[in-house]
Amino acid sequence: MAIALTGNDKFDIEAGVYTPLKFDSEKRFKRNVLHHLLGFVLAAVGLYTLTTNTAAQNVIPSIFAVFAPAPVVLPVEVFEIAPPLTVPASAYVSSYLLFNDSAVVDGLKTKYVAPKVFNFTQGFLTLNFSVPASAAPVSAPVVELSVDGTPVWRSSTPYAKVDADVYTSTTKNVTELLSLFESSSKVVFSVLEEGDAPVSASLELVLFNDTSAAPAKRAGTVAVASYFASEGPASLAAASYFASEGPASLVVPLQKKAIELPASEFSVSLPQLNSNVTSAKISLFASASKDEVEFYKNDIAALGVPVTANGPVRQLNVFVAGVYVGTVSPKPTLFHADKLTTDAGKLWSPLADSGSFTGFTYDIDLVAVLPLLWEGPQTLDIALVSPVDAANGPVPAVAHPVSATTNLLAGSWFVSGSLLAWENPLVSFSVGEVVLTNSSQLDSGVSIAPPAVSPWQPKLSNTIVRSTIKSTIESLFNFTLIDNTTASYAVVANSSAALVLTKQRKESKIPVGPPGGPEKTEDTTSAFYIGTNKFKLDVQDPLTNLTLYSKSVKSAYPLTISDSIKNSPITGPSSSFSAKIGIDIKTKINAAAGPKLKIDELVKLDDITGATTDVKVMISEPGSLPFSREVEVVNGTIVKDLSFPLVKTDEFTLVGELVGYF
Repeated sequence: MAIALTGNDKFDIEAGVYTPLKFDSEKRFKRNVLHHLLGFVLAAVGLYTLTTNTAAQNVIPSIFAVFAPAPVVLPVEVFEIAPPLTVPASAYVSSYLLFNDSAVVDGLKTKYVAPKVFNFTQGFLTLNFSVPASAAPVSAPVVELSVDGTPVWRSSTPYAKVDADVYTSTTKNVTELLSLFESSSKVVFSVLEEGDAPVSASLELVLFNDTSAAPAKRAGTVAVASYFASEGPASLAAASYFASEGPASLVVPLQKKAIELPASEFSVSLPQLNSNVTSAKISLFASASKDEVEFYKNDIAALGVPVTANGPVRQLNVFVAGVYVGTVSPKPTLFHADKLTTDAGKLWSPLADSGSFTGFTYDIDLVAVLPLLWEGPQTLDIALVSPVDAANGPVPAVAHPVSATTNLLAGSWFVSGSLLAWENPLVSFSVGEVVLTNSSQLDSGVSIAPPAVSPWQPKLSNTIVRSTIKSTIESLFNFTLIDNTTASYAVVANSSAALVLTKQRKESKIPVGPPGGPEKTEDTTSAFYIGTNKFKLDVQDPLTNLTLYSKSVKSAYPLTISDSIKNSPITGPSSSFSAKIGIDIKTKINAAAGPKLKIDELVKLDDITGATTDVKVMISEPGSLPFSREVEVVNGTIVKDLSFPLVKTDEFTLVGELVGYF
């Protein structure tokens, strides 16, 4: 049974004070508990009567056969660890139920009717999925939610369980995309990867404004009058031009639906931007299709061996008007952590791999190329590449400029995204020039497999793959403000993208007993994969080269794997698997620490202890209370749940649910 929202749920679709969203799952849980208690009482009474009354011993069994309740299996919530999103208790709130227990099929759609007066500053979406119990383990679909063609959320659904229904409830902050909800629109589900089990979905949109008395300006947009009341527009700091905070002024989809690379080419036209746009970025969704979900397990071709397949590292290179502007190094396990090894699906219930439901976007900053976008429409190209497919020869690799036409991937990925731009109301118009663009890429691969001199000597192989990109863009900006004052800046954007993979494999055979007898075999593989991206934006005084504003972002997605398969004629076959999956994102503004996200996942799977999953999430943001929570699951049961103390007060109301947090 899918998780629906009913009229009896605490669900307010009118404007006013927000009340927490509660789903039917909570009521079903209570009913199921009562059923269990009733069944226990009946069983206890019957057992006592049967053991103390000889005559009843011939009657009670038949009565129990009729009246004993059937076993009730509670639905299982599968969740990611994430901080709860909150709405101020005094906020003016409007909620919209967009889907309610709807069967998810490609093209599922509904109409969103916007309020006549849009005075909201923030927005959240809450998405529920439910999957019925399955007779056998099945794959989970990957879906994308869009608003009038603009992708807003990409998510997988929970893996179906053999013995229980499963469901999720996830809330996402969509404040950056708030302009999409100012007008009535069509909300559509697209199925990117088909699954084997039926899935139902419920979707709620919550819009709110913490000032109910009058329409408020969007977050991040400061009233013009407030500047004239102080020192005037000419006093604007550099950060006021280039910071992108709150809802974007413009949100433009790159395409009407996700593009499957390389079957389709990702080459689209970006619109000309108003000259008062002072910050912009490309926000991308990217995930592997079924034939690419284990790409990090691939081998490179040995020296002298023809290349027949793609190598083990992936990148998406992004170009605007032919200028390289950045690289996405995607998280390897996103949406497909069940493919880490055989039976890895057992590891992800009730905990999910981070990003499975919240999804996340990869951002490419466009500030340095804004002069090109002020001039007119420009072409955006995205190339999905496998930079290292074969081992290098004796000649060292040579660095080369990043190209949109080399190392193209033969596998399949789904890519979609949007252009987001922020206008500055104090800027009348702007002119600028991109004065320098430079990029360099260096790729190398080494594959070593020394020959064995004995049939009993272990067979060894080692692989090292590296890909490094560095780039610089320098631009000049001149802003004319609404009071006719001017400001000039030099902008320097430096970026780098590094991929590293190391893999060792050992295969051994050990004789047991006399020659010609049985053998003990062992096959062990250890691998480490990491994609790291760095971006730094410096805004300088063009005369003194003094840095007036800087922003840097570092993101890394490490993956460590150890897989061992043994077979002994004495103890029989055995296997063990462990993996570490990480997300590490750090931001600095003017060299001071900004928002940080660090996620560490440790999973183990073996024949003795079964499945163990330990996930620790740490989030910090200046001005906010840090969030930290660690959950450990052993064979489907939560055995540890530790969290940073977060006090729930009357000042805030939770949006959606986070089971087990309070």
